[in-house]
Amino acid sequence: MLESTIRSNQLCLPSLLQTASCVIPLFFASCEKKTPSATTRTEPAEVHPSVLPTQWILEAEDQPKGEVKQDATAHGGAYVYAQNGSYQEVFAAAMPEATVLPAEVTVSVLRRGGPVQLKSVTGNQQKDIEWSWGECEDFEWRSLGRHPLEQLGERLVLIRGENGKPVEIDAVVLSAEPSPNLGSLMPPLPSTKISVDWTHAVGEVTSDHFGINGFSMVDPLIGQNPEYQKNLRAINPGILRIHSAELHGSSSNKSGWVDEKNRCWDRRRVLAALAPVRNLPLRTMPCISSWPEWMDANHDGMLDSDQFDAFAAFCADLVRLVNADASQAPVLWWEVTNEKDDRYFTHLRDAKVPDRLDELAKIYRLAAAAMKAADSRIRVGGPSALNSYNMDFHDRFIKATADALDFYSVHLYVSGNKGDSDASVFKRADSPFQPMKMLVQALHQASPDRKIELILNEYNISWDWQQRDPRMVDWRGAVWDAWFIVQAIKGGVDGLAGWNDSDGIYGKMSPDFKLRPSGESLALLNRKMIGSRYECTLTPDAGSGPLNAMAIRVKDGTQRLLVINRGSRPSPLTLRFKFAVLMDSSGSRPLQTSSEPTVLPPLSYAIFEM
Repeated sequence: MLESTIRSNQLCLPSLLQTASCVIPLFFASCEKKTPSATTRTEPAEVHPSVLPTQWILEAEDQPKGEVKQDATAHGGAYVYAQNGSYQEVFAAAMPEATVLPAEVTVSVLRRGGPVQLKSVTGNQQKDIEWSWGECEDFEWRSLGRHPLEQLGERLVLIRGENGKPVEIDAVVLSAEPSPNLGSLMPPLPSTKISVDWTHAVGEVTSDHFGINGFSMVDPLIGQNPEYQKNLRAINPGILRIHSAELHGSSSNKSGWVDEKNRCWDRRRVLAALAPVRNLPLRTMPCISSWPEWMDANHDGMLDSDQFDAFAAFCADLVRLVNADASQAPVLWWEVTNEKDDRYFTHLRDAKVPDRLDELAKIYRLAAAAMKAADSRIRVGGPSALNSYNMDFHDRFIKATADALDFYSVHLYVSGNKGDSDASVFKRADSPFQPMKMLVQALHQASPDRKIELILNEYNISWDWQQRDPRMVDWRGAVWDAWFIVQAIKGGVDGLAGWNDSDGIYGKMSPDFKLRPSGESLALLNRKMIGSRYECTLTPDAGSGPLNAMAIRVKDGTQRLLVINRGSRPSPLTLRFKFAVLMDSSGSRPLQTSSEPTVLPPLSYAIFEM
């Protein structure tokens, strides 16, 4: 039950929730709890705008389609439990008066258990609207889509799917916003105390941990744009990996760097693309992702066996071209191949035929040797493996190439469905910890006397660009990135580069080069969270729960603490601080000190100066 519905004619004054930044009024609630009635209403539901007058809340308990239960994990302590029964009705409510609603609303349900379907009812006619699929282990907000008001009819009904896991419904919310932040409707968790052992450092956090991919900037017209340059400098990435799948293609395309007519690199295009970033204080890392078309005569995605040396020379030619001018800052970090483990190993294993990993290792070794012969100052790594978890591939490739590796690179994405709930996507932000630990160990075993760096140089939420997952371009992407980065750092990674700099789907900048929340977040982390890292303890132990923390001490001795709330409820913290910055659905802003517990909103993080 949500503390936002007027349940009687007698009203309490709004409660006040003190955060470190401001006083946020909660929602009107009754002074006494009324026993829900099972009588079906025919008049419009009694709903009331929240403090933000863009949300209208329909409580399941008001017209229970099952048993009303008390439960501490339910918001407000009550929900409606629907018995097993295929396609049974589990929620019903009359729509609010149309005069108080916008022309289009987003419908969300707070539910636990199995999937439900939204239906609209007008007179005696029912209309199927949308399913909310998947099971929820705890109460979660799940979207039921955005719909014109006329499509929703006079009444809303939820039905469950086929007989299976029980369905439990707390509330349905109608929102004017396309992607509403509903976490503020939920009561806070118990307060968490965070302790830091400042006696000894457990590692270093550097700007290399807050890098990005230069995907759009392979086009010189983008890289030279003043707004792009300004915001790239604002992000200040430690690593700028320059990568596009089109880079090894014809320069007749805006992202290609190859003169296909003369079968060589397009000198003018290459130098123009790199010119804006040569003198920036970052690790510029071009990725030679693949070979040109003429080296793959049968178009099977694999380098022809008689072209191994030619490809190595082709890579060396690019190094020589880029670093030939002694008056220009040299490019010292280079990467060979991108996600070729998929073609040379995974697909073949799946087809139950011998893999060709040994060929890929040979291609890498020949290229790395030729590139270093062209310029002995450079460092070379690869293979930008698609699958971070496939230790069968990693162990063999590392052993075959260790003496030619200066760094080892992998990628990690966690979702291929924009319909995945926030809870499930944020839970998968833990993903880098385990594979990074295993890879660090494998690299050390293969090269105990010479460190091979581990760089996770592509990551984001969705591996499927066609999904256009909106989380990657709103504040949720910023918070998800922060959690993911912390887990990768704790796993031992030496550097990270998020995907990508600027586009309409993933970019830390929008297509017109404005900073998105995730870009603003990387800039903030780069300014505030570089230093020696110290161990944090959360009490009660968060485990795999909603909070994560990372503590650092900067060179001047200042101590800072990053605390992330990936949960769906506000989270009070017991700590003292001098100054803090909060990142949430309203962007980044300073927090004020307070004698009251600091409350982190759902899906947010704060950086505290202790």
